Amino acid sequence: MFAPVEGGRVLSGILLVPWLALAAAPQEPPPGGGTTPGAGPAPPESAADPPLRELPFPSEALEEARRYLESANGAVERALHERRQVVADIEAAIAQFKRAAELAPAEPYPWYRIAQVCDITLSYATALEAAGKAVALKPDSAEILVLRAETLANLHRWKEAEKDWNRAQELSPRSALPHIGRARWLKMRDRKFEEATQELEEALKKDPGNPQAKSLLKRVRTEAKFPDTKDWPAGGGARHESARYIVMTNAEPAAAKFFSAHAERIYAYYTTKFPKVPGGTVKFPIYIFKDEGSFLRGTQAPRAAGYYSPDTRKLVLYIMREDVDNKTAKNLDEKYANTILVLYHEAFHQFLHTHLEDSPRWFDEGHGDFFGGAHFAPGSGLPTVGPNLWRAPYMKAILEQGDQTPFPKLLQLTMPEMYGHGVIENYTQGWSFVHYLWSDPTLFKQYLKPYLEGLQAGKGIGELYRELFEKVDWPSLEVKWRAHCRSLVSGEKK
Repeated sequence: MFAPVEGGRVLSGILLVPWLALAAAPQEPPPGGGTTPGAGPAPPESAADPPLRELPFPSEALEEARRYLESANGAVERALHERRQVVADIEAAIAQFKRAAELAPAEPYPWYRIAQVCDITLSYATALEAAGKAVALKPDSAEILVLRAETLANLHRWKEAEKDWNRAQELSPRSALPHIGRARWLKMRDRKFEEATQELEEALKKDPGNPQAKSLLKRVRTEAKFPDTKDWPAGGGARHESARYIVMTNAEPAAAKFFSAHAERIYAYYTTKFPKVPGGTVKFPIYIFKDEGSFLRGTQAPRAAGYYSPDTRKLVLYIMREDVDNKTAKNLDEKYANTILVLYHEAFHQFLHTHLEDSPRWFDEGHGDFFGGAHFAPGSGLPTVGPNLWRAPYMKAILEQGDQTPFPKLLQLTMPEMYGHGVIENYTQGWSFVHYLWSDPTLFKQYLKPYLEGLQAGKGIGELYRELFEKVDWPSLEVKWRAHCRSLVSGEKK
């Protein structure tokens, strides 16, 4: 699994250098102490045992409920360990949790667990419904309210999430969890590092040994002085602020303005393909290192050409050596083609994060690679989107060898599965499929538009696959997809 780290934390939206392939690192483990990427917020060490486990199980119904719970929890563990068909396994476990809830209707724990594990499959609407049922059964539980707050945050319903964190604080004044939640979800991503520090210091006063509060506080302090490296000039280096971005660089000052213009240009293009949503009051920060060496010293992100960190909305990349060494380019866009590709790819993650907290990898990375192939002709307002120059060679190999991931599997891969066997092929195929769906307005309306709308409504990976793709005639569609890909990488006519 690719998991570059910066200051000891896992990064998101990693774009690897071309000779290693393009891939993304797993998201930061979510609040609540989850240890498996995408596993959802596990009960923190300081939380009380889940309510149902405390029962003596005096009746047959409760005893049967416990058996369903144990079976469901075992299924979740196997799914995360084996990573073969995670969506199907998690959905089967949820069915067992629901059966336990039927057998023990007064107990919140089955609903609590459903809300947790739905995070794995991005089924946030189902998670919110389950968390609501758990709260209704035990409204005085701070732990359950914290879980619902995190679920609301996953849906970008910030005011409701903050209300739950505040209520949890009232119910459990000595709990560190509401402070951690507000710091991570409300303060850090708005880059309010002083306020985040205050929340986390308060959390550690109440729970001095809390590992998550310690880790987050270390990250906040690191972020507040990023990039803390001798390669970066005192005072922050060159800086250019535009309508939506603040670009900072330790390269020559002109680079800040040049790449800022490209960021604004590609942002305008994103909005021709995706609906506009409020981006908040914080402008997107972009850090551009002058070369790979200073990037590595400033980020400790080996093999990466760039990354987007969603917890602070920060994009980081470097000017690639191939571009610096390019002496034959006719203009600056041509000279810095590789660096611009990385910028367009990673800036899409920044943009999509205003729409969604998370999305399936084929959709997120496929679109990042799609926009990475954008090219603006001099004086043009809209770009052409051709082959991604880093992906095309891998796509050509897939076409020649016939080695591909079956689409029903590719479209239901969770994040950890994406980094297993065939990671390069998975990402290349995701890019080519997105490119194919964008090539025909009918396909866009039939698949991509409702897919995005479904994700915004909180529908999960399995649910959206069944709604939009389960009845697809895949052999027929693959013939057309392959023809599109041949045209894309070699110039053949479809």
